[in-house]
Amino acid sequence: MELHRSRHWDRKSARVGFGYAAIAALAGLCIGAGVGGPAWAVSVMVWGSGVVALGAAIAVAIGSVRPFRIVIAPDGLDVRANGQAFAGPWALVRAISIERTPADRDILVLWVADEVRMRHRPTFPAAGAGPKGHVLVDLENVAEAREQIESALRRHAGDRFRSLTSA
Repeated sequence: MELHRSRHWDRKSARVGFGYAAIAALAGLCIGAGVGGPAWAVSVMVWGSGVVALGAAIAVAIGSVRPFRIVIAPDGLDVRANGQAFAGPWALVRAISIERTPADRDILVLWVADEVRMRHRPTFPAAGAGPKGHVLVDLENVAEAREQIESALRRHAGDRFRSLTSA
C-alpha cells in the first residue's frame, strides 16, 4: 500500500498567503500614495507583513512539492517523507505505530534498529525517557483513511505494529 499526500491544506494555505501578500501590496500602495508623513510608516508596516505572508506562502508551496513516498509492503517499508529516508526490510524496523500527540493529532512513528542511520534524530515522544521514534507523517496530511493504514501495517508489519489510538 502506498500512502499519498493530501494536498488540500497546502494549496489552501498557499493561496491565502499569496492573497494576503497581494492585498498588503495594494494597501501599502494606497496608504503610501496618501497624505505623506506618518502614512509612509503605516505603508512600510503593511508591506512588511505582506512580505512575511509572501515568504510563508512560498515556503508552503515549496513544501507541497517535496518528495513524499511511504510504501507499506510485505517485504518492508520505503519512506521518503518529511526529510526522512528509509528503505529496508521489516527486520530493520523495531516498531511502527500510530500515536496521538498532545495536540490530539494522529501521527505515524517509526523506530528503527540501532544499525540503521536516519537523516534526522528521533524526536517522539518529546518528553520522557526511553527510545525515541521518527515521526513520518501526520495522518491528517494523508489521503488514505486511518483504518486502511492500520490494516496494511497489521498485515505486513505484524507484531512490530501497534496503535495506541485505537478505541
